[in-house]
Amino acid sequence: MSNNTYSPKVFLQTLKIKLVYDSKEVLVRAFLDSGSQKTYVLTNLEEEMGYIPVRKESLKHSLFGGIKSDKCEHTCYRVKLINPENSITCNMEALDQSSICDNIESVSPGSWIKNPRERKITVSDVGNESQPVPVLLELM
Repeated sequence: MSNNTYSPKVFLQTLKIKLVYDSKEVLVRAFLDSGSQKTYVLTNLEEEMGYIPVRKESLKHSLFGGIKSDKCEHTCYRVKLINPENSITCNMEALDQSSICDNIESVSPGSWIKNPRERKITVSDVGNESQPVPVLLELM
């Protein structure tokens, strides 16, 4: 008896966005998290952009499997996000986080990508890369 297991490729909801502050602009990958109640940006990226802190927040994180973190302090920043086509701008608050998640694969290119395009849906995070994602966006 063989133990062949088929694991289909699963693509997480990622997209490319621009983080903007004054004259600085950087294109980054973002992960859409329907389970998160906050938006997070990597601490080193917020510092690199020069965002000005708005306030501090103390939180306990409830994680998958019922695990709860100790209380931790986050710095809150006002961030500006723009889509790659420069047609949508969003100002929001984001908390700093030293690590968001390990590598997440981009959506693999292929013939299937025509279907969303025909429906005027843009899939922005397409490629053969697997990199860390510096932004986690809450979905309300």
